[in-house]
Amino acid sequence: MRYFSRLNVYRTSNNEVSLAKAYAYSYGWWKYWTVDKGISIFNNTYYSQSTCKHQREALKLIREPDLILYHTKESLGNPAKALQNEVDGMQHEIRQLEKAITRPRSHKAKNEERYQEIKEYQERIERIKDTLEQLYKEAV
Repeated sequence: MRYFSRLNVYRTSNNEVSLAKAYAYSYGWWKYWTVDKGISIFNNTYYSQSTCKHQREALKLIREPDLILYHTKESLGNPAKALQNEVDGMQHEIRQLEKAITRPRSHKAKNEERYQEIKEYQERIERIKDTLEQLYKEAV
């Protein structure tokens, strides 16, 4: 990405990253990185190959984000909504895994992997809920 010192941003034709203002946009409207109250949030879900490329380019510039989202196509223009959407997506994945476990002739080894995935999702959900509480406790 090319750095524009006058604007203090990194930019390509459809991707813009500002480390100073802590944001990244794909196509000028889909915000996929933000820092909200000191917590760096990166949405790793993509709409297209070009958006995926934008995100990879931005990750080279951004220090390790505190929270990476994988299950929401929600823009980070509203981080609380995106985080809640992420939780909903992971809960859906948990339901799918639980359904797969109960299928007849389901392999024991594969079910152990599924239980482990469920545990990891539950831990991520708790982390996101803690983040939501930390970000918006004064608003509640």
